[in-house]
Amino acid sequence: MLFRSATKKALEVRPNYVAAHNSLGSLLLQKGQVGQVMIHCQKALELEPDNVTARNNLGFAFSLMGRLDEAAAQLQKVVQIQPDNEAAQNNLGSVLLRMGRVDEAIGHFRSALKLQPDSAETHNNLAGALLSKKQMDEAIHEFQEAARLRPDGPEIHRNLGYALGRQGRWDEAIREFQEALRLKPDYAEASNNLVIVIGMKEKQTNQPVPSTKR
Repeated sequence: MLFRSATKKALEVRPNYVAAHNSLGSLLLQKGQVGQVMIHCQKALELEPDNVTARNNLGFAFSLMGRLDEAAAQLQKVVQIQPDNEAAQNNLGSVLLRMGRVDEAIGHFRSALKLQPDSAETHNNLAGALLSKKQMDEAIHEFQEAARLRPDGPEIHRNLGYALGRQGRWDEAIREFQEALRLKPDYAEASNNLVIVIGMKEKQTNQPVPSTKR
């Protein structure tokens, strides 16, 4: 709150202070105040058209609004200006994946990982894109890498469990769903997936799966 007040004060004194517009835009983005984010990003870009922070924030704001073409255009401009911007590469990949442009998305996720190999988020995103192309072994590898980097991420364990289940690796899938539920006990999607996989294993083996206390 103090930072936001100080930034607003700075803009009252210097309305054309690009860094303050960017700082306030980033703060508002975290709070989900997308309309205000766009005002500050667009002002920053009026002053500095190649400002990558403003374009990245604006692209992310467009994506939150579902305006994917505009989001992609902003993020593509960022990676043209600054190809080593890992966040923009990952964000662009996520937008392109939502647009169904899977191969392009995979390319940007791979570029992001070259820049930051230890990003659990990007490994998870890449895995999801590979999964959509039914490249199961590589998708599982990427989910496993994401889980290694962020072992406390319930969504990652759920995603890994889902991919393992798709390959019929029931015991491994069950362990991942159970871990997701240990981390997030009210995780309905993981709970539903667990029930389905247990049912499929029992049907295949004709033996009940012992219940495990989470």
